[in-house]
Amino acid sequence: MIKDAKKIYHEAIVIDGLNVSNWKSDSVFARLRAGSITAINATVATREYPT
Repeated sequence: MIKDAKKIYHEAIVIDGLNVSNWKSDSVFARLRAGSITAINATVATREYPT
């Protein structure tokens, strides 16, 4: 059963839908590739401070 799950995962399109990584680091891309991520939605978050 686990072999089937791994096979399905590696053949699937895997999308990380909430990625807030520090894009200045090449290790981000290496970790995404190692996890067999096919695509990402690069989330940009900002914090607003009251004035």
